[in-house]
Amino acid sequence: MQAYQIVLLAFFIVIFLYVTSAFFVISRALDFRSKLSRRLDALTVLLLERRTALEEIYSFVVAKGVCGDELRAKHEAFSSYETKIKDGDAFDAAQKALKEFQTELMFDVQKIKEEDRSAKLNQEIARLRDLESSHRRTVVLYNSDCNAFNYWVGVPLFRLLCYIVRLRKKILLN
Repeated sequence: MQAYQIVLLAFFIVIFLYVTSAFFVISRALDFRSKLSRRLDALTVLLLERRTALEEIYSFVVAKGVCGDELRAKHEAFSSYETKIKDGDAFDAAQKALKEFQTELMFDVQKIKEEDRSAKLNQEIARLRDLESSHRRTVVLYNSDCNAFNYWVGVPLFRLLCYIVRLRKKILLN
């Protein structure tokens, strides 16, 4: 074998290894991107369920006449968010509005005496607590998948390639 043939063979071996590694990295990143999409869908469903529970509690608070102007304003801001969330930024904004409304609502619920509360209100409050714990677990799973996705997208030799195929780093949820 001539020297140029050995160099050419080594070059093609390196190119072959790079291409197979690139396929592996991109396939792993695509796997985690699909997992992130499913987790975000699950978080959207939990957000809608929490919204429904908060609406039930809000209607009870309004019926009892404890509702203040600040709560009404936060209810308007809370009700304006869309139900279809496509990315983490929109989810964070909707989550922030929900949390502010929930804090104000629970403050007004505390003003209602225990004996004036109905069983349905207590049931909705318990349901809301269960949904919050499910939400926290799902956010932890989303963030772990997000870290894995960001790892595969950020592999040094393949960053540019991932950027070209529109695989960008994702932001962690709060």
